[in-house]
Formats: sequence, structure tokens, C-alpha cells
Amino acid sequence: MQIHMKTNKTLISTWLLGGFAFILILSSLISFLFQSNLDLPETLSHHILFTHNDLENIEKIVVKNQLGKFVLQKSTATSTKWHLIEPRSFPANPQTLKNIYDALKKISIMRILKKDAINISHYSLNKPFMELEFYDKNNRPTYVQFGIINPIDNSTYITHSGYNEIFQIKTLPYSIEGLILSDFLDARIFHTTKDEIHALTIYRGLRKYNSPILTIEKKDDQTWLFNNRPYLKNDINDYLDTLLGLRVQMILDKITPETQKSIEQYFNNPLYTIEIKTGIDMMITYSISNIIDSLPDVKIEKKSSFIVRVSNVDSPLIVQKENLDALSFKEKAIK
Repeated sequence: MQIHMKTNKTLISTWLLGGFAFILILSSLISFLFQSNLDLPETLSHHILFTHNDLENIEKIVVKNQLGKFVLQKSTATSTKWHLIEPRSFPANPQTLKNIYDALKKISIMRILKKDAINISHYSLNKPFMELEFYDKNNRPTYVQFGIINPIDNSTYITHSGYNEIFQIKTLPYSIEGLILSDFLDARIFHTTKDEIHALTIYRGLRKYNSPILTIEKKDDQTWLFNNRPYLKNDINDYLDTLLGLRVQMILDKITPETQKSIEQYFNNPLYTIEIKTGIDMMITYSISNIIDSLPDVKIEKKSSFIVRVSNVDSPLIVQKENLDALSFKEKAIK
């Protein structure tokens, strides 16, 4: 009896295995038929979806992934700065933008498939796991949708609003689908670069009541003046590298009236006021508070932080107190 039962199980297993093999072969055949190659259009003769000009003309980017919707807009003040405008308003992380651009440049078409209802459903392009929108200077949109990932050859399937085909491409070298809010935020205090700085001035307290305690100015020949006299270029560069590398501990983008009132009191008598000139009539002001005791409805350790308020940023910034020393320029004797 036991042998009989084992024989029956063996027969059943054989039938199931055979049926599975048949389904697998049939599925592979259908997939092959779906993936029959189409001739490359003339505009795709080099297998590139985004040209250099396409990327240069982008003024707005919308990223929709499983973790949210993120909208980035080029600044109106300069064509090189980006700003996150949704779900928060804050300067955008330039490295994230660079990574997105680099990933788009490296899109390489492996195969072109018919864009019909069967293929759209088969490759999950009717329910894409990620969508990208790009808007040019004339607000003309380009839509890119990403379907399933094929783990066998590390590829994915996309549609591009400029073409009436489905493209099989290598998966992007940068995981745009995994980006979260913090990836899009520029977590630095000073959202500028050393090359953009024309002048930097630091006042103790409020500007209107005090003379500068430090001025750094770049001349036309790229030499630096420290307090109106020539100074060692390397020392100035080291100071600016440290200053521009300071990072934020917390962004206070949603605050209660009580918190706002407490912040205003700290800035009635700030520790420093910093002005950075980045071009003609382009001045950014940073107000630096003293070390704070606490803030209502904000979880921070007592006397562990200070607040920074930036003239072109809506949200106050919380910064760890250890970074205060970096604001002081330690002058060396010049022989």
C-alpha cells in the first residue's frame, strides 16, 4: 500500500513537472514573440534617448516613485541652481541632480518592441513603478514610464512620449526609484560654491549696528583680499572649503506659532550676520543665533545647537554647536 501511494505520488509529480515545463516553454515562446525586434528609427540610430541638448533644456523635473512625488525647478535667479518645490520648498541637492542627469545620459537601448495593449500590460507599463516628467524652457513635457525589471539580464522596459515604441534598456546605474525626500535636499548651510563667491562678510551681531569683523573679497585676477589686504590663497581656500562643507542637523519646515515666536526672540540679538555676494546685485544673508536652550515642539538636546536663518530659504535650520568654530577665520602671521 505504501509502495502504491509512492507510485501515485511519482506519477502526479511527473505530470506536474511536465505541465510546468510545457507552460515555461510556452511562456518563453510568447515572450520571444513579444520581444521581436523592430528596426531602429533614424533618430535612435545611436541608441540614445536623451541628447545633450535635451538635458540642457530641461527646466523642471518630476520624479514619481514608490516613495513619493518630487518636483524640482531651476531657479529663476540662475540657470544652474535647482530648487525642490514639492513636497517641500528647499534648495535641491546638486549631487542628486547630477546623478539623475548622468543616469539619463547612459540610457542605452537594447531592443525595441511594439507598443500595443498586450506588451504594455505584459511589461507592467500600464502600472509603472516609476515615472519621470521633464519640462523644457517652453514648458513642453516629456514623459518616461518604467515597467518591470528583468533580473535575468538586468534590464527594464520603458516608454518615452516622443516615440511610439517600447524600449528595453539596461537598468539605470543610479537608483532613481529608491530616492526619498532627504536625497533631494541640499543639507549644506551655504548653498553655493567657492567659485561663485565674489565676497564674504561677517558681522558680530546685527549688521546695522556693527562693523565687519571679517571680509574676504575675490579680485578680477582671482586673488583674495582678507580685510582689504592680499592674503594667502591656500588659507582662504581652506577656510571656504570648511565653511561651505558645514551641514544641517535639522530643517524646520513645519513649525508651530510658539516655535516661530521663540526663533524670532533668538534673532533679536544674533551671534553673527554673514553676507555672501555671488554676483552683481546677488546677496545672500545668513543670520546665526547663539547656542539655544531649547525650542517648543522641537526635539533637540539643550544647548547642543544653534539656528541659521537664510534670506532665500523659507525654513530655519538647526545646526550642531560644534560647527560654530568653523565660522572663525584663524589669521596667520604674514612675514
